[in-house]
Parts: sequence; C-alpha cells; structure tokens
Amino acid sequence: MTRRSAHAIPIAGAVGLQGTVQPAMTLTVVASSVPAGFSAPATFTISTTRFAANDAAAAALTFSPTTQAQDCVTTPVTSANINGVVSID
Repeated sequence: MTRRSAHAIPIAGAVGLQGTVQPAMTLTVVASSVPAGFSAPATFTISTTRFAANDAAAAALTFSPTTQAQDCVTTPVTSANINGVVSID
C-alpha cells in the first residue's frame, strides 16, 4: 500500500464560450461615460468584415484575482486578470 499526501492547489475561475460571428452589433451608450459638456447618441453600431458572418467562434478564458488577498470568501474579487484564446473557424 502506498501512502500519498494531497494538497490543495488554488485555481482560478474559467469559462468556455462558443457562438458565431455576427456581422454587426448595436451597443447602448452608458450616459455616465459621456464627459460633461459633450453629447453622444443613445446607441452605436459597430460592424466588421474581417470574419465571415456565422463562422464558428469559441474561447476558453480563465479569470484570476489581481491580488492574493482576493480569495472570494473573505475578500471579494473586484477586478480580475482575464487570459485565454478566441478562435474563429
């Protein structure tokens, strides 16, 4: 019989995303993001021709707190590092 010791390895959160390329999308402008004295339309449409519409898109992203003190239990995570790759087929 072999005795093994175990230890916990802290890990970050992760998410897998999948979907399709959209040729355009309309964004809603957040009023508080417009500097005082300036105006902006309520919506803004962005479009692209870099990728074909409806091409498959997938991503594997990991999230990790920006400091060791943010442990999600006693100290909430207020910002995080996001790492990963998006692929389009």
